[in-house]
Amino acid sequence: MAVGEGGTSTNKGFSEEWDGRRWTIKRTASPPGTTFSTLESVSCATARVCMAVGDYQVHHSAHTRTLAELWNGKKWARRATLNPVSGANGSSLNGVSCRSAIACVAVGSYVDVSDSGGLALAETWNGKVWTRAAVDDDPTQVRVLEGVSCRSTNACVAVGISESTSPSIGSTLAERWTGDQWTVEGTPNPNGATDSELDGVSCASPAACVAVGSYFTNSGMGGVPLPLTEVWNGTSWTIATTPF
Repeated sequence: MAVGEGGTSTNKGFSEEWDGRRWTIKRTASPPGTTFSTLESVSCATARVCMAVGDYQVHHSAHTRTLAELWNGKKWARRATLNPVSGANGSSLNGVSCRSAIACVAVGSYVDVSDSGGLALAETWNGKVWTRAAVDDDPTQVRVLEGVSCRSTNACVAVGISESTSPSIGSTLAERWTGDQWTVEGTPNPNGATDSELDGVSCASPAACVAVGSYFTNSGMGGVPLPLTEVWNGTSWTIATTPF
């Protein structure tokens, strides 16, 4: 299953299903009154159980809201998510990982009512409802979680970007879920990088993860992003050489 955003005629999230021979478009379940919606990530526990997440916006509102949809093998249906605070100035889910039909973790970010910057967001699915899980945040930084990978219901790694508010410099971010709480892990940044971020992660075991993203420097490529790969060995994250 693949998900994304439709063209200018729809501006709605869409999905395509692979049956082993070809891709076919499957209609998604946009909320009533939606002006646009986007599905950013999808994870399938089985051929008939997939969860997709993203965000949407309704008429007369300038703020996005979190979105989750569940595939049962025939159609998509919305599953209510939790927006962090009443009146939050925008909320979105960027990544999801499902270990079973009753165990998913989704991550993203939101902007609080003070509009002071992005705050990390995580939610867990138990087969019936989504609940919010407290992440390890720092009020002096803007934090956005972009991707997540779970090896079990109590072993997940999420990655993204952490940006200091003064000066504004982006750094790589990784947080680990133990089933009870999220904690930040130290991640390196390339030498000379002015901005670095991790966008996706995949874990083969609790001691083996690979995260990918990009970084910028003040010299060399003239503002063009460079590829970044980091590897977790069970103890620490290290940068791996990435050809380009």
